[in-house]
Amino acid sequence: MICVLGASFKTNRLRSEALKTAMLNDLVIRKTAIPPAGAVQVADGRLPGFGLRVYSSGIRSFYLTYRHNGRSRRLCLGRYPFTTLSQARAKAH
Repeated sequence: MICVLGASFKTNRLRSEALKTAMLNDLVIRKTAIPPAGAVQVADGRLPGFGLRVYSSGIRSFYLTYRHNGRSRRLCLGRYPFTTLSQARAKAH
């Protein structure tokens, strides 16, 4: 935590991480640009907490965010294309 002029706020671990929202399908997954550094998250418009994460290394993985004991957690459901979108959605349900 950082204190600036009496105000406190938490810093983001991955500053280059951006969150976008889209209706995920195979074309959106393949066309999501690889970031130069960090990771980009694309949240699914159909299933809350479910999305795709694209790393600067080119790896694409599905994730599910949830809360446990008041803390936000992220669960990796599998890497694309080894795990299909329908398989990842089924795991998320």
